[in-house]
Amino acid sequence: MSIRFSRLLLGVGMAIAVQAIFPTVMQANQQLDAIIEQGNELIQNQNFSQAIQSYQEAVRLDGENPRIYSALGYAHAQLGNFEEAAIAYQRAVLLDNENPKFYSALGFSLANKGDYLNAANAYQRAVQLKPDNVEYHLGLASVLFRSENFAAALNAYEQVLALDDDNADALRNRIASMLQIGRNQEAAALLDETFFKLPTDGQIRIHAAITWLGLNDRPRALRLLEEARKLEPRNFQVQLKVAKVYVNQGLLPEAIAAFQRATEIEPNSSDALSNLGATALQDKDYITSIIAYRQLSELYPNDPGVYENLGLAFQGRNRTSEAIEALTTAKNLYKRQGNQQGMKKIDALLEAIADS
Repeated sequence: MSIRFSRLLLGVGMAIAVQAIFPTVMQANQQLDAIIEQGNELIQNQNFSQAIQSYQEAVRLDGENPRIYSALGYAHAQLGNFEEAAIAYQRAVLLDNENPKFYSALGFSLANKGDYLNAANAYQRAVQLKPDNVEYHLGLASVLFRSENFAAALNAYEQVLALDDDNADALRNRIASMLQIGRNQEAAALLDETFFKLPTDGQIRIHAAITWLGLNDRPRALRLLEEARKLEPRNFQVQLKVAKVYVNQGLLPEAIAAFQRATEIEPNSSDALSNLGATALQDKDYITSIIAYRQLSELYPNDPGVYENLGLAFQGRNRTSEAIEALTTAKNLYKRQGNQQGMKKIDALLEAIADS
């Protein structure tokens, strides 16, 4: 009998399932059976590094057992070793090309190392072998979306909804796919139904806002963005995405507030902090910009761009000595990188301060 394990990878509102079957069938070779059992116990205890060693030893004793390769791939995937996981799963599907779970796990591993084309092929094979499995269709749709093949992704999400009409990821990303290929009117027609099925979902409100922006209904779009923030005040991605839409619309104070909320949720997010610093600098909110870039300088002490922007924010507040110190640090870091253009840019900024 086999044990099924799965894990969800979340991103841009989507999920990809990784699955593996661990071998528990009694082996004729007692040594092999003991090694496999040891590997399974290590997996159960989340000791994945030692489990890999056990399964590698099992492969040396029996290189024709696809379930051993599947278990080896699973252990590698748990450690983020997706290159090695993909190699193991490729061996598993060569030995057993009728097991959809092996293909799904192969697709997951390939997607996580950026090989979207072959990941899609693996998921398509899983779907072919088991066409009524929602997770396989969702994995295929997710990979197609991530590879920016939005028309094919839309078809795949519609297949998911044909099997599970309440699937939240498919409901969200069906609309997102439509927006990417310019089908805003069709997306708008689906919004009421989607809101009904996802009444507290902030992500779908963001998609809806983008839909209405594309249809030139800015007031409705802005109401939906604010609604998204209120529905999910502790959802980092919702706050961050809303902030970026605000920036795109030139609503800098609103964007700053949303970026600040995002940094409260994830204080060490370089994405949120850098966007907060840049937006505040653009809006001449120099204090907020200084705070953001100071935090970034602690996280990335060797990034000259951080110190350059920190210097600009200090200069915006007429804190000249601190501006010079930050810009000098930026110049030294550019010099360490051998970046002559960066050094010239800082020299120009320092000269402008000296002349002011």
